[in-house]
Amino acid sequence: MINSRKVEDLKPDAQNACLKFIRLCTEAGLNIKIVQTLRDAEYQHMLYEQGRTAPGKIVTKCDGYNNKSRHQSGESWDAVVLNDDGSINWSDACLYKKMADIAVKQGLTAGFYFSFRDLDHVEMPK
Repeated sequence: MINSRKVEDLKPDAQNACLKFIRLCTEAGLNIKIVQTLRDAEYQHMLYEQGRTAPGKIVTKCDGYNNKSRHQSGESWDAVVLNDDGSINWSDACLYKKMADIAVKQGLTAGFYFSFRDLDHVEMPK
């Protein structure tokens, strides 16, 4: 099962975009961490099962087989905002909006603006 956090596992153009995104977020005063990059179908399907046939809340509409995630092609990543103590800040939507706006200004697509909001998701344009 593949569940990578490595920027190097993204496609080359996505790697470059991700590294620029990290730099721009840092320059804007956001302390972020990349928590997921490349996934295989098996891992994607496991996420899809959450809130359906497995415990947890629904986190994705992509089942990994019929409806693939951009994570599976190495064209997206998940980035979280960190608190000063290094813990993940899930409660401040304003920080995720700031991160999303940085992505959009860079020409990327931000999951913050999806109808099924995905705060930490960023992907290459289609």
